[in-house]
Amino acid sequence: MTRKILFSALMLLLTSNIIFAQKGYDPADVKAKAEKSNNEVTDAKASSNYKIWLKRADIFGEIAESPLAGAYLNMGQAEAELLLGKANTNSEIQVGGKPLTKFEYPYIDLFFENGKLLYWTIKDSGVENPLETGYLAIEKAYSIDPSKSTKKVKEALVTYKNYFIKTANNAYGAGNKAEAAKYFALGFQSSAHAAVNTPDTLIAYFAAFASLEASNYSEAAKYGQIAISNRCYQNGDTYKLLGEAYSAIKEVEKSKECYLKGLEMFPANTANIFGIINLYLSQNEDPKNVIPYLDKAILLDPQNPSLYLIKGSFYEKFKDYEQALIWYKKSVAINSKYFEGWNNVGVTYYNQALELVNKSNSVDVNNKQEYEKLLKDADAKLKMSLEQFLVAYNINPKDKNLVENIKNIYFRFRNESEDMKKKYEEFNAIFQSM
Repeated sequence: MTRKILFSALMLLLTSNIIFAQKGYDPADVKAKAEKSNNEVTDAKASSNYKIWLKRADIFGEIAESPLAGAYLNMGQAEAELLLGKANTNSEIQVGGKPLTKFEYPYIDLFFENGKLLYWTIKDSGVENPLETGYLAIEKAYSIDPSKSTKKVKEALVTYKNYFIKTANNAYGAGNKAEAAKYFALGFQSSAHAAVNTPDTLIAYFAAFASLEASNYSEAAKYGQIAISNRCYQNGDTYKLLGEAYSAIKEVEKSKECYLKGLEMFPANTANIFGIINLYLSQNEDPKNVIPYLDKAILLDPQNPSLYLIKGSFYEKFKDYEQALIWYKKSVAINSKYFEGWNNVGVTYYNQALELVNKSNSVDVNNKQEYEKLLKDADAKLKMSLEQFLVAYNINPKDKNLVENIKNIYFRFRNESEDMKKKYEEFNAIFQSM
């Protein structure tokens, strides 16, 4: 997956019932509320009442939300200023190579990408880890009287689940994958709690995904397995995730089992194909052992062009270009409008040309005949590549990488004829406008 915020679908859960619009946020007020609650639960009589602990959960949930004044991910800049007031300063910045707009407030900074709120940072939350404190209060309430507290505990946990998802998405947007994983895990735990008993396995998958990106492989395996056990397959991506996690913690057989099961159940998912290939390579096994699985997938679904594309990609990975071309061409024979097939045929010819050019650079300077032959063969491959790329372009003219490849080939031949020069200028202009 290209993964902007992979979790954007969950944001729909977060735009209602958890808003505390407080433009006049003051950390001192927050600290006072927290201290009052701390004193209340240290009283022996009060602390034996589950309602006191649920009240504490409400307080710390409000504490966590209050600096936001109702801000939520993906909101527009104008709406942010409506909720929080005019920012002290606005600035255009670069974060991780991305251009962002930063709105600075006394206690919170908002970061926008293309006019939409990507994440925020709270500079003074008043107290540390308010959501974890509130969650522990809910658990305490339930432990005091499970029978009487169940209904209210369930309501609190559902609310906290949304808090956790919101916080996880924010952390992910800010690039803090470990924090995102922690809060997704808490979101899952909220849904799986005995008082709720509706485990949200999609959130378990997100916890696994963020854990994997944070290199916390044991947690990735834990939550990935929860997702699989509850049939949250994500079109085969959960198997790929588990395979990668098990591989990282040196459980090779489990890793292999996950990749192969994912390939069996979702044969069009390329991630599992290349996962098992890389695993075989790392274990010095012959990656061609994967071919029977590819052939089985094709046998089960012979009219699926993506399966032929996958098999071609397998051969191209090992620079067996002739076999790659055979399978890529089969994909477009099944579907003449299959963009990926035409594009990959073009890329294969293009790569062959690059290899010939590289080979020419190593030829002895005195061997002019061999040098010129290699360049002539490279040019022939480039023109073959161009033919395929133009077919692909007619199917999808908006693919920037494709347009760049076409432009580069025309640039190579721009001095060959006036037509080639005009074509280069045409595709250069298209590329520059994209």
